[in-house]
Amino acid sequence: MKKLKISPISLFWILALIFSNSPHLTEAAIAISVHEAGHLAIARILHIDIKSITFSLVGARMECKSTPSYKKELALAAAGPCAGAVLSLFCFLINNDSPPLFYLGAISLALTVFNLIPLPSLDGGRILFCAASLLFPLPVSLKITKLCGFLSLFSLWLLSVYLLIKTASGVSMFVFCAFFFAKSFIFNSKNGDFERF
Repeated sequence: MKKLKISPISLFWILALIFSNSPHLTEAAIAISVHEAGHLAIARILHIDIKSITFSLVGARMECKSTPSYKKELALAAAGPCAGAVLSLFCFLINNDSPPLFYLGAISLALTVFNLIPLPSLDGGRILFCAASLLFPLPVSLKITKLCGFLSLFSLWLLSVYLLIKTASGVSMFVFCAFFFAKSFIFNSKNGDFERF
């Protein structure tokens, strides 16, 4: 039996979205569900026992009963973005000028691209780390993952600064970069939680 957990800040964020009457909340919920269903489907296919699922601001984190191989973890991490990409393609192919389908496809595509950013907390970071670990020794794969994550965050931060200066927007991206920098490169490094995401 899988144990479901949800962080308090995530619960607050979900309730805020529900009561904000966001026009595309249903489409976002479907896109997120398909993404997470992709992870769960591959876990079942590869016989990966999931101990618990914790929902946070950056999605769901699955804790396995035993540490899977890098190949299995790579497939598990890639399954969510793949499911999202298939949903986006499906929506765009059968759109027929339907706004809900267009927004579902667009949100699913945005979620897929976001999750492929190579950060430790996201699928992209896990994919990069597992792929690098299959080719290089662990210390090298850790350095590759940290460097790519740092460069990605730094690029997004520069873009947010540019948007702040030029258009007085981009505050959310600026905060996002600061949050992920602290989570990925300060807290994880102190806790030694960088080897397995």
